[in-house]
Amino acid sequence: MAVADALLHGNDLTGLLKDYYARYRALPSYASIGGLLGLKSKSSVAALVARLKLAGFLDSTPDRRLAP
Repeated sequence: MAVADALLHGNDLTGLLKDYYARYRALPSYASIGGLLGLKSKSSVAALVARLKLAGFLDSTPDRRLAP
């Protein structure tokens, strides 16, 4: 589902990540986030992740993995 489609259908981006985490007990890789959201470049995903970190939705572990 593309980001615009997700927003139009009422699915917020953090909800998609929460659902993934609930199912797999881990957050997806940047490539997987891109696939979930329909983003083609890792730089787009990196920018999105940076915004989510600034907003306090995501954090990084000492080994640089994403954490809720």
